[in-house]
Amino acid sequence: MLLQARLPLDLRDGGSFRVQRLEMARQILEQRIANPPTQKELAAEVLTSESKLRKDFKEYFSVTIHDYLTRVRMEKAKSYLLEDKMTVYEVALLTGYGHQNNFSSAFKKYYGISPGELKM
Repeated sequence: MLLQARLPLDLRDGGSFRVQRLEMARQILEQRIANPPTQKELAAEVLTSESKLRKDFKEYFSVTIHDYLTRVRMEKAKSYLLEDKMTVYEVALLTGYGHQNNFSSAFKKYYGISPGELKM
């Protein structure tokens, strides 16, 4: 039992199925950043419990589900702002923020500059 706790996630009993679930959860988050599922909904979609998904996701990806989703949203937002001719409001909606102010605050906290400053 102690040895099993030290093994990487993908080498434990049922590991490859767990890894598939986690990869599926990651893909769902990336594909649906504009309207991501709650952690409870995500767990149901990948056929596991919410607590198990949170624990395994953090162990496998070394980041929480929330922090992973934030990173994906911020990277996509930065890409939109640099490459496309979108307004900050449009980028906010495309990355799952209902209000431009919430998006701008999150973006500034993540990158240290406002979305408007990045576009300049």
